[in-house]
Amino acid sequence: MNFSQFYTSMDHFTIIPALMLCLFGCAILLFDFMIFPDPRQRKWLLIFVVAAEAFTGWGLFRQQTWLSSSGVSSITGFSGSVTVDGFGIFFNWIFLVAALLVALVSYKYLENAGEHHGEYYGLILFAQSGMYFLATGTDLVLVIEVQGARQVRRHTRSSVLVFLLPPSAETLEQRLRSRGEDTEAQIRRRLAVAREEVRAVSEYDYVVVNDEVEDCVGRLRAVIVAERAKPDVMSGAVASILASFGVAAGSR
Repeated sequence: MNFSQFYTSMDHFTIIPALMLCLFGCAILLFDFMIFPDPRQRKWLLIFVVAAEAFTGWGLFRQQTWLSSSGVSSITGFSGSVTVDGFGIFFNWIFLVAALLVALVSYKYLENAGEHHGEYYGLILFAQSGMYFLATGTDLVLVIEVQGARQVRRHTRSSVLVFLLPPSAETLEQRLRSRGEDTEAQIRRRLAVAREEVRAVSEYDYVVVNDEVEDCVGRLRAVIVAERAKPDVMSGAVASILASFGVAAGSR
């Protein structure tokens, strides 16, 4: 199977640092369990952590250099799921330094304990790869009530608010009662809160009626797809495509 039809070189480029971390994390676990059976030998696993951070730093430097030389503000990969920009790279440098310092500071303790070197170092690298995707991920979903949504909109103008609306007040009450988790007073309080919150539906960007689960998920997915297709979100991909035509981004 030719995987190039699904993933492009730019997709791979956006996740180089995370790939390095995962590969070295797997190598550490392999060496810990199979190559270094003697706990006294496992202190050498710190070298893998240092090497992992060096290669990760090389990947971040490559991304930073590409952004500076290409003149675009971001690189998108995997259909917009991963976005590499100056913000993400900045925080990933912080994660790199923090992870390396934690590994170095813990070295003496692990050497004295004599156990769990591989699990500990591997966990650091895998956790760092997760933080990489947090910093470069395009979508962050918050499940919050109306007051929280207003706070998010006040501080983040680019946020997209989706109001999940029950089909009717009767349906909502039936669902609350069928769960069997709330007292009568709690159900009444929840219904009163819902009656107030539905008044704020006009403050939201999208409304999704929560009738059938599959239909509701499909509508939420459609909202994400629509938002990812906006010009400002697709700026990196658009700039690359326009460059192939010899046209500069923003020109008419």
